[in-house]
Amino acid sequence: MYQQRLQPLNGDTHATDADLTILRRSAYFIVSYFAGVYGSGLVGSMLASVTHYSDKPLDALGAVLLSAVAIKTLTFFSEQDPLSLLQRWRGGTNGNK
Repeated sequence: MYQQRLQPLNGDTHATDADLTILRRSAYFIVSYFAGVYGSGLVGSMLASVTHYSDKPLDALGAVLLSAVAIKTLTFFSEQDPLSLLQRWRGGTNGNK
């Protein structure tokens, strides 16, 4: 017997962990790791200046936020059709498909 994949009730078609290959998951991890490590100081200091919180450094929170934004951005671009994005960037179809 095979296991049937359940479809979400709300029509949401986002990729789940089972839909991603091990190579793609590894790439997401590496990109989010390096984005968090290298951008944590900048984002942490920006958070500290916006919130006026100076008791402890906010670098760890900045790393988490930056990693989450990196994953969200990678997921968004991987779900798009590159040709339609290029066509829209070059002038688009002006609403005609």
